[in-house]
Amino acid sequence: MQKSTLSGRYSLRKPLLVMKLMCFMLFLALHVSAANYGQSVINIRAQETTVLNLFKQIEKQSSYSFL
Repeated sequence: MQKSTLSGRYSLRKPLLVMKLMCFMLFLALHVSAANYGQSVINIRAQETTVLNLFKQIEKQSSYSFL
């Protein structure tokens, strides 16, 4: 009976190792993907202005557009 439990443990090692490696590779791919979509910096200094003017300034400094 001891032999069957050892082979049972060994038979689980390889699938667990594959799952760990796949999780690591997925995490790495998502990390690299997230690094490519970083936030851009927008500088706005305004006092007593309208929201429309703020949106215009954001459109000038970025690729965003507001309707």
